[in-house]
Amino acid sequence: KNKTNTTTMLRRSSSYLRRPQAQSFAFAPTGGRARLRALETQIVARLDRRAYCAWGPSGRGFGRSGMVARAAPAFSANRAGCPHRGLAYTVSAEEFSEQVGGLMDVLEDSLDDDELPFDDLEYSSGVMSLVSSQHGVWIINKHSASRQVWLSSPKSGPSKFEYVPDEGIWRSEREDKTGLHDLLVSELSQVIGSPFAFTEKF
Repeated sequence: KNKTNTTTMLRRSSSYLRRPQAQSFAFAPTGGRARLRALETQIVARLDRRAYCAWGPSGRGFGRSGMVARAAPAFSANRAGCPHRGLAYTVSAEEFSEQVGGLMDVLEDSLDDDELPFDDLEYSSGVMSLVSSQHGVWIINKHSASRQVWLSSPKSGPSKFEYVPDEGIWRSEREDKTGLHDLLVSELSQVIGSPFAFTEKF
């Protein structure tokens, strides 16, 4: 009667980690801690790691009844002990949408200029393409699932950028932590042959 089917436990655990609201459920007391860790390993492999870090178990331990600690219904970008620490979102979904919208407006206003040596500028469904027959295509993609902006550049290759609220800029995940603004200014200036400037910094 105390034994719980493993498949059912995994399904309930997955649902538990996906939802931000506080919730608890019981595991069989025998070998509870080791069993939970084993289940967590399976769950994390199937879930978005960022959601796990943001809404995973609060780490307050187990009660005598063998109940799992309740998840703290609060966002934490640096959850202590999280195996994927540092992967949590830097901004809310609302702020991401606002900031990336402003970014695309600045890019379009700055690059939609007949005097620039580009063949085409297209923007549709969160994807902007800047085409140069001589140098290649820059693709700037709004990636809502990760709350990032992805850049594919013929000069520097693929990069992912996250918005940093404290600095007000989009910064690369690469080790050099290059800003999207500075990277594009550098590359476009090389293509044009003279200093290029956007209407605003981002």
